[in-house]
Amino acid sequence: MAFDFEIHGGEPNSVSVQYDLFNEMHSLVKNEPRFSVLRKCFSDFFGEYELTLQEVSRFYEELQQLRDFSDKLDRQLSALINDLNALIKRALLSEQMIRLTGD
Repeated sequence: MAFDFEIHGGEPNSVSVQYDLFNEMHSLVKNEPRFSVLRKCFSDFFGEYELTLQEVSRFYEELQQLRDFSDKLDRQLSALINDLNALIKRALLSEQMIRLTGD
């Protein structure tokens, strides 16, 4: 089971997050008001959402803040943030929204 972040267009166009890593991210952001988009993204493993272009931009900013804010980022979480950053940059360059789809 995975939670997918997807854009339409060029390859690669998605990032899949396994349940345990999803929960780790959820634990980091669930009580942080400054991470509104991250909380939306990591609130429901089985949900479906779409991020507007404005939210995609904010998503990138919040990921950078999380990296700076947290000393709890292990190698897997750091790799996830890197993968999401690359996806976000592609979405912004092509002016695409990001769709989030849970299993």
